[in-house]
Amino acid sequence: MKTKILSFLILLLITNCGFTPVYESGKKLDYHILINDKEGERLINNLIQDEISRFSNPSSQNKIIIKITTEYDKSILTKDSKGSATDYTISMVTDFEIKEGTSTNNIIFKDKQVIKNNSDIFEQNNVEDATKRNFAISAANKLRLALIDY
Repeated sequence: MKTKILSFLILLLITNCGFTPVYESGKKLDYHILINDKEGERLINNLIQDEISRFSNPSSQNKIIIKITTEYDKSILTKDSKGSATDYTISMVTDFEIKEGTSTNNIIFKDKQVIKNNSDIFEQNNVEDATKRNFAISAANKLRLALIDY
């Protein structure tokens, strides 16, 4: 009996709390996005292109041409008493140059993360690749949100 009441209360709260999905605000992304040029970190650019192709609408009449420029930097943040790096700062700057018709607009996104140094090089590379993947997905999602209001 308690589970039925609890289920009913949860259902009641969820349906009346005003929750609406982020991408269902009435405005839809109705653009066909073409990537003209990519500069910078190849892996990140390819991941961004894959994410953009997921939300691009090839049947749309609205065509947008985008040039992607990424800058990826890994720098030492702290060192131990022996001089070995203990923490790194990984940062990425993504510049989207958007051309629609005759107008050109730039949108720049910056991401930064601090990671600990790992003695296992393989594991360290996996963490860096996962961070690059997360940065790319984040940049593509931010672009998507920016294009909804574009």
